Order: sequence, then structure tokens, then C-alpha cells
Amino acid sequence: MPTRAKQVPTIKVGELRRWLDGYPNDFDLSFGGLEFYRIKTRGENIAMVEFNQPVYLDEEGLVVVHNI
Repeated sequence: MPTRAKQVPTIKVGELRRWLDGYPNDFDLSFGGLEFYRIKTRGENIAMVEFNQPVYLDEEGLVVVHNI
């Protein structure tokens, strides 16, 4: 995987919870065609949402998705 040239965007867990507040627990959540895999802790205070498709920023900061 290429080295990331730019800072990867993040969102605070609390902000995501606020965005989801009011949606019932049985609502489906779409990721725009990506298939959710898991959420994994990647540091002391960062977790990464992972998908079955590799997703990363290229050297120019553009998002790259590979369907495998």
C-alpha cells in the first residue's frame, strides 16, 4: 500500500453518535457501496472503520478503492 502523503480525515466518536442520534437501532447504515468489515483500535485513542475493500489515500491525497 502506498505511503500516505496527507493526513487521513477523522471524526470524533461523539460527533458520529450525534449524527446517528434519533435513528432507530434497526435502521440500515449504508457506506456508499463499501462492505463493512469491522472497527479496530489502531492507537491509544484512534479506531479505524475497516471495509472488505482496501481503501486508502494515494500520494496526491485522492481516495483509492480496490474491489477484490
